[in-house]
Amino acid sequence: MLTNERENQATAIQVERDCRGEMKHRLQIPGARALMASLLLAALSARLAAVEDATPWQHEDHGPFFSSSMVWSKPTLNWTDKGISIRLAANHQAAVCFDTELLRVSGAWTGGFIKIPPGRDVATHPDPAGVIEFGCPRLPGWSTNQDFSDPRPDQFGPLPVQRGHYQGLYLHGDEVVLSYSVAGSSILDSFDLETSDDQHTFARTIEVGPSGNPLTVVVCDLPGSTGRLEGDRTRVVLERAAGLAAAAVIGNSPDCKLQFVKDGQVRLLFPPHEHTVRAKVLVWTGGKTALARFVALANASPLPRDLAALTRGGPSRWRPSLLAHGDLSKASGPYVVDTLTAPDDNPWKSYLRFSGFDFFSNGDAAICSVSGDVWIISGCDATLDKLKWRRFATGLFQPLGLKIVDDVVYVLGRDQITRLHDLDGDGEADFYENFNNGGKASARQPHYSTCLETDAEGNFYYAQGANPTSQGGTLLKVSRDGSKIEVVAPGLRSCNGMAISPDGIISVSDNEGGWVPASRLDFVKPGQFLGYTPMAHGPTPNDPGYPIWIPHSIDNSSGGQAWVTSDRWGPLHGALLLTSYGQSSLYLVMPETVSGRLQGATYCFPLKFQSGIMRARFNPKDGQLYVCGLKGWQTTGLRTGAFQRVRFTGKTTYLPREIHNFRNGIRLSFTGPLDPKTATDVESWGISQWNYRWTSAYGSHEWSVMKPDREGHDTVDIKSVHLSEDHKSAFLEIPRIEPVMTMQIQYNVLAEDGTPMQQEVYNTIHELAPPASLPARPEQ
Repeated sequence: MLTNERENQATAIQVERDCRGEMKHRLQIPGARALMASLLLAALSARLAAVEDATPWQHEDHGPFFSSSMVWSKPTLNWTDKGISIRLAANHQAAVCFDTELLRVSGAWTGGFIKIPPGRDVATHPDPAGVIEFGCPRLPGWSTNQDFSDPRPDQFGPLPVQRGHYQGLYLHGDEVVLSYSVAGSSILDSFDLETSDDQHTFARTIEVGPSGNPLTVVVCDLPGSTGRLEGDRTRVVLERAAGLAAAAVIGNSPDCKLQFVKDGQVRLLFPPHEHTVRAKVLVWTGGKTALARFVALANASPLPRDLAALTRGGPSRWRPSLLAHGDLSKASGPYVVDTLTAPDDNPWKSYLRFSGFDFFSNGDAAICSVSGDVWIISGCDATLDKLKWRRFATGLFQPLGLKIVDDVVYVLGRDQITRLHDLDGDGEADFYENFNNGGKASARQPHYSTCLETDAEGNFYYAQGANPTSQGGTLLKVSRDGSKIEVVAPGLRSCNGMAISPDGIISVSDNEGGWVPASRLDFVKPGQFLGYTPMAHGPTPNDPGYPIWIPHSIDNSSGGQAWVTSDRWGPLHGALLLTSYGQSSLYLVMPETVSGRLQGATYCFPLKFQSGIMRARFNPKDGQLYVCGLKGWQTTGLRTGAFQRVRFTGKTTYLPREIHNFRNGIRLSFTGPLDPKTATDVESWGISQWNYRWTSAYGSHEWSVMKPDREGHDTVDIKSVHLSEDHKSAFLEIPRIEPVMTMQIQYNVLAEDGTPMQQEVYNTIHELAPPASLPARPEQ
């Protein structure tokens, strides 16, 4: 069984917040009682702070690095949109942050690794768990001509490829080696902390491939410092108000020299060279009396290592694999929910909140956690009795999508699509390749990159949350080789899911908020506006588009979708499924096309899930639907994270399968035959309808269609009900039918074998087909 420690902790936080608020309201009293109340209030506040600091994500072993945005204000304001914090030293009490877009060291600190704030966990960036000792300005870290100006028009996204390009990172045990190029020359870059007695110095080893250009890298930037070059430009000493700083270079080429430029910046110059050159640069801060000890440490420091030798894999980090027993459902319906028990109690305190998964060709799964992990799961068989979980990758930037192509794992984070490689076959990723980092992120506003899908040609697609960049709130397409990225459609607010049908239909879901009056499901055409005005990226649209609207009462926060591609999952092959993060539910979507426009209806499966559902996919091995999800905010889910299977048991189903809207009524088709007596009784059916108002307000009330200024629903009259010859379709004759945002169709009938059938179907009508011929009414 999974523990509910995290849920109890969250409850404790909320209770103490409520108590503190209540005391502030009530204890407005003078004298000693006021003093006592203040002391009690302070104690509760301290307790709340202690509980909040204990967020499980904070105490996770994130591995040798952690990818995120970073912002700090001291000693100067600096932020990194896409950063990799690398922990240093055996005790992990120092770290550096490398900016993968600008190819710079944005900061280096001592005192700890990273500190993740409490709260929503993913809505904020971590902070350095220590004191910043130096960094580099928010400008490119390398240059061929001493020009370090930012060439990006909007100062978001990666540098132009010809200027510099981040290629990924290698792991060798706990060592991290960054790989990138500058002006076409390959660079390997690694960091460490060297110590001697009570002195420590940051050590950066740089390996530069052949280059026809001089290459200059910014080592550190300490504004307001004055400096002097020593030792034939192999050492720089800087004086500043806080004390001294110094840098020294050690290398296999005597031509690698340090430079000091005005206002405290130190650079390292690599002249043109025909063979690989290695240099190690040391950066130290301290008092005047300790300078001599730094010089001694630098003189004793060994020559830079061969970094290429660390790019072939190395010691395993996450052994052993963890065993678990799944839980097969004992329910008796045609569809039941099994649980693949997750190892919440794991040696690394990994905070498992599942946000994307896919299957290998052998039926094993790879699943990512928004905390930064990827795990491999084997044993996804009929019994789920011998599940094996193996931690495969760590430190990713809030991954919210995963796709396996040719048995290789691709993971979507806010920074990039990462392609994971196991170089030495030990079951752990050793090379985190930057497949594409053309997506633009901002450290100054929380947003997400969600879902990851491919089309028949192998191109990748994902949704970018609203942010202040030119890609904010868009559906993005990445070419199959990762070399290009382009906007497919703008106007998304907070999309948390998408799917692509076998014949290329792209669907995306968005969530209620400003300019999104209710959750919506869109079928996307290139260039189509998707409703959220602040992310239109063009002339202000005057309508919300043509989605399928999903009422707040049944789904307050939509998740991903999946097309039913398995013949082993009952009579629903070819259907579209929609998941709900907010209601922890699964819906079937019945799309139809009228006059070239897609529209449709949804209804909920009578199934319960442990967490808000993020993603859904079919396993090619057993043909069943699997879903994963997490508990964050605004969800009915009870588990922090869950991985479950929706299994078809083979029993007969009586589910709505298709809907068609005509000018004289609606035809609803089912997977099994209906009882003619109850199905043709008008009293067995009920229809109401309403519209929404598309405004900047958060969500919308429900408004009458017939009297648009009145809040509420309209009742729709049904004149008659007719069954098809096979009794699987019911035609509801409706004299007055018109386009509507939401129409609720309720029924309470019997199947032909007497099985009770009750359901609510929510229908959106944009276009009506010409009147249909009414089926002959069967004899009773």
